[in-house]
Amino acid sequence: ERVVTSVTKHSNSFGEVLTSQYFLQLLDLFRSEKKTDMCKELLLNFTKSNETTSDPVVIATVFDIARSLHDSLDSLSVDDERKQISDLLCRFVTLIDFGNNLEQQLNILVDCRAAFPNLDSVKDRLVLSVVHLAARAHAMVKGKHNRKTSAFVKACLACCHITIPSIDNVFRRLYLFLHCGQVALINGCLPQTDTFFKAAISIIPDIPQSTNYDYDRQRLPSEP
Repeated sequence: ERVVTSVTKHSNSFGEVLTSQYFLQLLDLFRSEKKTDMCKELLLNFTKSNETTSDPVVIATVFDIARSLHDSLDSLSVDDERKQISDLLCRFVTLIDFGNNLEQQLNILVDCRAAFPNLDSVKDRLVLSVVHLAARAHAMVKGKHNRKTSAFVKACLACCHITIPSIDNVFRRLYLFLHCGQVALINGCLPQTDTFFKAAISIIPDIPQSTNYDYDRQRLPSEP
């Protein structure tokens, strides 16, 4: 454990260490609970740098570590543990950047959606990242889509549309439907715009009349 911690903290090339077959073999020697702790340490050190990466080998390796962390959670996991792992996974998602290769970026985000289905905050982050790709595509073509870029934007919007309903928090679902509807409208995707706004309207009856508490322990109205 000390060897793993020392190498990851003091190495000048964290990516090379992480993708070393010997390092991964060493990691496999730990038992499940201890391996989970080591995976958290590794992912924390990876995200601390705040440096984006497009290296497919590094991304694939960190992706496996992130999926291992996600799969370590179950119905008995405490909220603090779930939040800690959710934050790490969200940071991992934001550090993936393929520049102008938006299709490759979308493919990775779709893989993340399939691998991390049980954490709402991660799905929330994935939806925002995917719809951001649609906005970037609009900016790259200066609003004049061709057949390829139009198909890409529609793929992004479709990914968001099937992900948002799986998020439990009704307020986040409402916000995401509205946000995606606005991006769809900007891109001239009117059928998708209509679908997102109708979905937003349809969940309004599910919004509770009050939510949370203020400092005086009074329920706050949800109307705003």
